[in-house]
Amino acid sequence: MNLSEPLGSLGFVRALLISLVSALVAVSFAQTGRGAYAPKGGQPQPWAINANHTLIWNGAPYLPVGLRIDGTPEEIQRAKAAGFKDVIVDLPAGGTGWDDAIKLLESSGMRYLISINSLAPMADGVAIEPAGYRITGITKAEKLNVKLPGATSALAVVVNQRDSSVASVQRLPVMDGVMTIDVKPYADLEQILLIYPHMRSLEQPDLWEALDEHRDRLLATLRNHEPGPGFRGLLNPMGHLATWTSTFPHFVPTSPYFRYEFAAFLKQRYRSVETAMKMWSMTASDIDSFDRLARLAPLWSGPTRGIPQLWDTDTDKLYNCNSNKSAVWSDIQDAIADTAGRRHDRFIRSLQSIADVPVLQEWAGWMPMYETANPPIDGIGMRASGTSPSELLNSGSRATSSILRWQKPGWLLASDIDPGSGKDAAQELVNVLDDLSSLGSRGWFLHSSSPDVVKAMAGQLARSGDASLAEYSPTALFFPENAFNPAVPQRIPGGKWWLPSPANGNRLDLGSHFFAYRYQDIRGGSFTALWTDLPLSRVKLKMIQPKAATFNAVDGSAVDPKFSKDGVQVTLGSVPLIIGNTEEIPVPEPAYAETLVRMDQLFATADNLLLDVTESRFLFKDALAGFDKNPGGSFAAMRQQYDRVSMRLARYDWIEAENTRNHNFSQALPSAGCSGGGMLMLRTEIASPADGYHAEYTAPVRTGEEVEIWMAARIPAEQRPNVSLTVAGDTYTIQSDPICPYGQGFAWYRLGTTKLGGVQTKVTLRVNGTSADMAFDAFLLYPGHFEPKGVALPDAIPFREPIKKE
Repeated sequence: MNLSEPLGSLGFVRALLISLVSALVAVSFAQTGRGAYAPKGGQPQPWAINANHTLIWNGAPYLPVGLRIDGTPEEIQRAKAAGFKDVIVDLPAGGTGWDDAIKLLESSGMRYLISINSLAPMADGVAIEPAGYRITGITKAEKLNVKLPGATSALAVVVNQRDSSVASVQRLPVMDGVMTIDVKPYADLEQILLIYPHMRSLEQPDLWEALDEHRDRLLATLRNHEPGPGFRGLLNPMGHLATWTSTFPHFVPTSPYFRYEFAAFLKQRYRSVETAMKMWSMTASDIDSFDRLARLAPLWSGPTRGIPQLWDTDTDKLYNCNSNKSAVWSDIQDAIADTAGRRHDRFIRSLQSIADVPVLQEWAGWMPMYETANPPIDGIGMRASGTSPSELLNSGSRATSSILRWQKPGWLLASDIDPGSGKDAAQELVNVLDDLSSLGSRGWFLHSSSPDVVKAMAGQLARSGDASLAEYSPTALFFPENAFNPAVPQRIPGGKWWLPSPANGNRLDLGSHFFAYRYQDIRGGSFTALWTDLPLSRVKLKMIQPKAATFNAVDGSAVDPKFSKDGVQVTLGSVPLIIGNTEEIPVPEPAYAETLVRMDQLFATADNLLLDVTESRFLFKDALAGFDKNPGGSFAAMRQQYDRVSMRLARYDWIEAENTRNHNFSQALPSAGCSGGGMLMLRTEIASPADGYHAEYTAPVRTGEEVEIWMAARIPAEQRPNVSLTVAGDTYTIQSDPICPYGQGFAWYRLGTTKLGGVQTKVTLRVNGTSADMAFDAFLLYPGHFEPKGVALPDAIPFREPIKKE
């Protein structure tokens, strides 16, 4: 390593010492072993986790029924007085309150897990979010004061709107959370200010220096405040994490240790600096080492925002590159993932070298710490919240999905059950616990201040003696998040659960009575799931090579495939049929027939109205002509034209949110689970413009009747009051809870009713607030009463002779 580089000799020595300490910790763990907790002055207590997600403690299943509480004497006394013997106590990593809590828990004869509730160490670096840190519409010289809470400095890049050329670049200090900049547009041309703040990340944990400090603090706490015989596990060892996804395309750490590891990663991957620069689609005569490459940060994120430049975060020099071809983001993410795997494993092992108890992480997104086949942790904490059984199952199902895809046993604990405090919460608790048990939870901790709900939980203490739960595990049929609705988390025949996963795939459009999705997972293989809401019957599936495929019903019932030259006949009903060993998309013959009949009626209606649909007619017939040679691909093209003509003929207005040119939102992005395959995103951490964020649309007036106003979007609950839709001059806000959820967090909202006049009407979406993280899929102006069905369009006309249920 070149000590003349900005990392410096001190940084090198620090990095070397950290590596040595981590290695010593790993050696210490290897000598200590695991599987028997030995409290100070007590007998060793062996433990193991069986294949059914149950903790076996001292040879017996541990199935706790308890409360999730703060680690204060008052809360512990409250739990004891309510009759509970098991609790999860929230305590900070630094040791404050541990002695009093542990002393009272042990003297009360209670069993407990300790959850670390202090904030996880977050990485220091630069936020690369040009879609979120941007100010548009700069047309005159002015002084801007931009609030950047938590930032210490920022790179300010002024870009000409016309050609995206860079007008100026400067690094500015952030004083008391505010960056001040004078902007001076050239010749009154509109400009955009892009801001890249240096700050603590809100998403990326610090896997380097701060993790070592956090580990040492927690190890010292465990040594100095040693738990007693009642200790059963450590929850959230990293501390509180809002979310941590498997990729981090919005942040580049700048710590010396990250740079040291990143440079080593690049050297191993590319061998020469010239090869690395070629893969990053850049050239630079003054970069001659991997250490200098490791200082560069890309100034783009996503397909449309940012500039094709690499920023030297030490010198503030910019280097041109081809952002469409550059592998820099991929390399940064791969390097972080490599570090995460190694350092998280060592971190968990070091904890178990001091207190050998199960270590669990609560589910908070598809995190890499448990989204691997053999994670270092011993289990997952399931968070289940909501006021209805479906909401509770939906929130808890993903924890089960993660642990069922492990290649080792893991303890699945319902660590945070929050059914709310409504009038039915106490009455529903029994059913909630039954469902969570069926989902695989082998321990249940209520988080509630409602006396009635706590009392109801105390009435369920006998569950801890049901050892039969340790003898079975749920099995699952997985679906990709994009296919949420029509697939939903629920029990299905055959003793299985239908569960979401982060796998690739999407729902398939097979008309109004057949439903399907494609699932692709490198660990779980690939398949197509197909079912119908029609009665169980024999259905022909159009395929080119049906004999190459496999056909299995989820519940094990007879499928009895009968092959023919152009397809296969199978028994099909509401239970999903799993079609494997083929990339073909099977097309049910009734879905094909329905599309033909309905398309004829759409074309006939268009002809009667003298509406020109010549192009759609041609494209539909072209796809139809190729159906026998490629049923799946041709049918998808046919359905595209079906939707296109439906939109022309409908008496409702279905407006795709991403189809706007006049907006100041972050960006329009592709999204496979959304209507039309796209969404309009708003992600910002700075104050909104004076007139807020807006997106404008023009829609034809198709009816004189009163219309319902609907919005399909992903909006956090606390941000919903900031959203409004102006239709024909009147402004409407969200009037309902979200219904009919689909895709990755989207749902439908009803905003009100109105009557439209004239030939066209203007629709304007507005968002105000200091920060936002939301996305919009579609808007609907519907005459009569609308019942959402995910992304499915309502019928455009009253179709004759549809397929009827018996």
